[in-house]
Amino acid sequence: TSSRDNVPSALMNNIAHNKVIHTRNVFLTIEIGDTPYADIATRMETAKLVDGFEQLHIRCGFMEEIDLKRILASPNVPPEIRALQSATFFSSRDALRPAEMTFKSGGMRRRPISLPDRLQRMLFISMSTWALNSSDYYGVPSAQLVEMGGQLEL
Repeated sequence: TSSRDNVPSALMNNIAHNKVIHTRNVFLTIEIGDTPYADIATRMETAKLVDGFEQLHIRCGFMEEIDLKRILASPNVPPEIRALQSATFFSSRDALRPAEMTFKSGGMRRRPISLPDRLQRMLFISMSTWALNSSDYYGVPSAQLVEMGGQLEL
């Protein structure tokens, strides 16, 4: 999850579509700091939220290559966190698509989008498809990653 203060959208989508809540849920937040390398002593912080829900906060430096499997396998990581190496990771990934020029719900017509704005949006949508996916960026094996998401109109 990108924020430690919100319920991850991947969890909400999983509950909505699959109608399940797992026995152990760990909300993982990876923070990229302002320093080149994170201090090993303060790299990881855990907190129990309620039964079955925990928060894991990992800090990395901006020069570090993020490899979640390597971080979790570190010798100074508690065994209950090290067990997450074999966990299934749920991540959110929303697809962007251009807004339609049709009626909105409630019967209100959208304001027409100018040609330069439309081209800019199309370029942004096209570039967003080139972005790395979660498994590549965070070093999670793709066999252990489930991406949940939706579609966002621009």
